[in-house]
Amino acid sequence: MIHRALKLRTQIMLFCAMNIDDLKEDVLSQDEWSELKEIESILQPFQEVTKWLEGNAKDAHHGSIWEALPAVELLLMHLEELKKVHRTGHIATSVNLAWTKLEEYYQLMDDTPAYAVALFLHPKFRFNYFKNRWTTKTLQPYLKPTLAAIRKLYNTEYRNNVTETTLQALDTEKQEKEDIFTTFLNKDIQLKDEFDTYFNGAPLVVPNDFNPIQWWANNTGSPQMMNMAFDMLSIPAMSAETERVFSGAKLTISSSRNRLDEDIIEATECLNRWYRAGL
Repeated sequence: MIHRALKLRTQIMLFCAMNIDDLKEDVLSQDEWSELKEIESILQPFQEVTKWLEGNAKDAHHGSIWEALPAVELLLMHLEELKKVHRTGHIATSVNLAWTKLEEYYQLMDDTPAYAVALFLHPKFRFNYFKNRWTTKTLQPYLKPTLAAIRKLYNTEYRNNVTETTLQALDTEKQEKEDIFTTFLNKDIQLKDEFDTYFNGAPLVVPNDFNPIQWWANNTGSPQMMNMAFDMLSIPAMSAETERVFSGAKLTISSSRNRLDEDIIEATECLNRWYRAGL
């Protein structure tokens, strides 16, 4: 055994000695190391944003859909700054290609209002996010269509979803007889709906770990907007968590459990995820 080990060691040493010149050609130069560090700095924001969005959004952040639109805009701005620095060479080509592809995905976000609606329903931002950031000639024309799309979703899906308690309150209010002075005061005042009330409200100053879903759960005075917020803010930004559940199911469906029905598998995986989330 010792003889075989010594023989193998000798062969390895001879091989390295014979190929020492070839190995020298694989050593990176200082310029190449500098280029690799530059590439790392370029990709760093992509890694951070991906890590941020691939979570399960347990508290309505770190993986919620309202974060998707700002994330793409952040990366686009990052690439636009890099385009000013790298004007020629293969890094410049890569940056331009990355910007083109990311811009394509950014445009595809217009196919559904969900991204804008979810961000609008975060009380820290509301529509002020768009008014404050979409100030360029390219983005400013999108302000009115975006607001119209948000309003249309509310009008078609949530505005008429009035609870019985709300209807009773409105009927009672109508039955109340107003005196002549009250009628005069209320003559030019139009009752705003829940959307207008929220739209005209000031953005909240809240900490970074603020939970918008919990805020809406406490905002019982706007049941229609609350239902809209629950629907939109519960959408994950990425499918990473769903894929984790799918991958974890193979541990549940072992060779000795291959006759489990789909409802049992679904319930088991839900319970597993709820337990892991501390619910």
